[in-house]
Amino acid sequence: AGVALEPHYLSHDDSAALDWLSRNATAKELVLASPTIGNLVPAWSDARVYWGHPFETLDAIQKRQRVVEFYGVGTSSEARCAFLRAAGVTMVYAGPVEMGLGGVSFEEHPGLEVLHRSGRVTIFKVVPCTTAQSGSS
Repeated sequence: AGVALEPHYLSHDDSAALDWLSRNATAKELVLASPTIGNLVPAWSDARVYWGHPFETLDAIQKRQRVVEFYGVGTSSEARCAFLRAAGVTMVYAGPVEMGLGGVSFEEHPGLEVLHRSGRVTIFKVVPCTTAQSGSS
């Protein structure tokens, strides 16, 4: 059985999170999400997306790769912080589709604060990354 690249339906959690974005995100927001969800955010809200559609995103191939790297396990917190800052991202969407890209939890990420939760979906606000290291590495 092959893995579907695009969902044929949205989970209840994704629908609730996108509904929250529709009520709370303005055109000033730049949302980072998986290619699948990034394609849906502009249809549900006024928010812009870092990557949303292969033919409507400038430098789509490079940007899609950066999205996959961001959600991947091999990327350091420092690299994620630098990317978010350079790209001007204001919100990060983390749900089952994004976790499927690498399984990384952003709960303890230094540059993200929880803004909204809908079940298995968390939308984070991007904040300045702290450079101080807590005793663990």
